[in-house]
Amino acid sequence: MVCDNSCDLSAQIYEVEKQLSIKDDNDGGGKDVFENLLEVKSNPPRKSILIRSLTHRITILIVLCTLHFTISVNYSLPAAFFPPRAVEKGFDESLVGVLFGVFAGSRIVFYVMVGGVAVSLGLKNAAALGFAGSGVCIALFGLLDLSPGGTTYIVLCFICRIVEGSFYATAVLSMYGIATTLFKKERTIALSCIYNSLHLGMLTGPTICGVIYELSNYTTPFLVFGSLEVLLAIYLRVACPNIESETKPETKYTVMDVLKDKVGFMSFTMQLLVMASLGFYETTFALYLEMFELGPAVIGLIFLIAPLASVTASFIWGVVMQKFPVINPLYIITSGMMFLYTGMLLQGPFPLFHIPQDISVILFGTAIFGIGYGSCAVPYIEALYRVCFHRLQWKEVVENTAVYSYSMTMTDAVGLFLGPIIAGPLVEYTGFPVGAAIFGLPLPLIAISYFIIFRCHRGNILAPKGKDTSETLQLIES
Repeated sequence: MVCDNSCDLSAQIYEVEKQLSIKDDNDGGGKDVFENLLEVKSNPPRKSILIRSLTHRITILIVLCTLHFTISVNYSLPAAFFPPRAVEKGFDESLVGVLFGVFAGSRIVFYVMVGGVAVSLGLKNAAALGFAGSGVCIALFGLLDLSPGGTTYIVLCFICRIVEGSFYATAVLSMYGIATTLFKKERTIALSCIYNSLHLGMLTGPTICGVIYELSNYTTPFLVFGSLEVLLAIYLRVACPNIESETKPETKYTVMDVLKDKVGFMSFTMQLLVMASLGFYETTFALYLEMFELGPAVIGLIFLIAPLASVTASFIWGVVMQKFPVINPLYIITSGMMFLYTGMLLQGPFPLFHIPQDISVILFGTAIFGIGYGSCAVPYIEALYRVCFHRLQWKEVVENTAVYSYSMTMTDAVGLFLGPIIAGPLVEYTGFPVGAAIFGLPLPLIAISYFIIFRCHRGNILAPKGKDTSETLQLIES
């Protein structure tokens, strides 16, 4: 009975908001549609429905954020202690980087495959399936520690991570589609919370993992977070409304339509470099800190610095862009890339700076790295949204929202695939301080080049094709 009531309420809330959105587009009203819908369905008083609607929407947003946090913790869970553990069981350092990269690579492949399937299954069904499957895979990955070392262990690790990547792709793509559809008017804030939860989990995963590992054993954190993810996936399946389009879009878009647009391509390349840098950091930083003879728990605490700085910066930018839509997010991304590279240089620190390898300098560089990443994450979401739905003038239906989600998540996957694969051999050959400087060098080069292009462009570079800047601002503010 509870399940049925929850699902009926969710469907009703979504139907009301959809009718309101249609009415808003036509004449700026919506009150009559809302009142008529309540009368026809014999609902409780309007105030009660509004309170329940707000509570339910907040609950769904919290569940989505928690799921995103959990699945990203599971992604980065081994970062604090898996590399040295894997070396003991037959991995070499470069192969550890490949394992992290293969997970992202499988996401890229399955993003292409599951886009249409997710819409056919229903976004909430696809999201629940993806999260539950990912939770099972991460629990099994922890249990692989019981298998013998050598080739058997290596092969099983790769298989488990590839399968987990397929479920991860299904879950994240569907989740962004749900959030974009349910929170149209609060899009920037809602996506900011969800995106922050993803990268907060990725960056705090080593901390959480290190503490639990110290208190128990290697397998426990995998079982805990895997089980939590499965339980939350079941709740999402029950609580989330069905999300479908009443009409099919006249034109079928793909991620190539975004890449063919010059602004879409530039946004893609900037985020690609940012995520590759994050993959470099995730793969190599823990191993570098071992030279200071720090324990897993201390290393985990150091890994908290970047996410705290990142979440603070991205939340501030999310609020600023929601309040002041005239701000061009592309400028924020370019400044964030400069901060990101500065942080990478100080994390070594780079030998030419003649700064001693003191842990305080490294911690300061990590904080700058986090601020830079936070200044890129949420502005990229907003920039890509404006490219798709303002500049390219897509209609906001479920199918197009899925393509937007796919474009956004695929960029992250490609960056996290390339970063670890390049990072392993590069750091093994040059060392972390020099390797970080070389790896991050494209960040300032691309940032400065694109900033000049943006400034030289006449008018708003995110303007819809064929419309002027004033019309663009009215579209964004609406």
